[in-house]
Amino acid sequence: MILRYTDIFESGKAHRVKAEITTEHSASSYGMPVVVLEDGNLIDATSWTMLNYQIISITKKEAPMMEKWLGNLYNMLGITSLGRKGGSAKSPKKAAASRKNALLGGRPKGSGSLTPLQKQALDLKQSGMTIREIAQAMDRQPENIRQLVARAENKMKKEEER
Repeated sequence: MILRYTDIFESGKAHRVKAEITTEHSASSYGMPVVVLEDGNLIDATSWTMLNYQIISITKKEAPMMEKWLGNLYNMLGITSLGRKGGSAKSPKKAAASRKNALLGGRPKGSGSLTPLQKQALDLKQSGMTIREIAQAMDRQPENIRQLVARAENKMKKEEER
């Protein structure tokens, strides 16, 4: 594969290098691939991020290993930018819920009406309860309640502006 990186020590000059991803290296453990440069050095998480490495070209054989390597790298760094595989793929549970909601009719998209949960959370908030009290009453996390109330208030504000 061909990689490009920015050399932070040479005033940001871009370089291209050849590299190989393999599980047949002594630094590889438990089947985790490692990226080996032409000179035998490895690319670690710090180098990948600090030097802004980018993949220029990769073979079909290397792509799945690179995806695994990058997934592990992003997990270590706490980054979720790879998202889920397939883009719009749904879990079986979500697909079943979507089918059930479709049968019920649901709310028209863009209708601005509140969901039952948003209405309940907003009503409780307007009655003077705190976010924590609402969360306990609705058996939800406080952050979830904050989001429900914020979305409900935004929808109500948009309806008032009409």
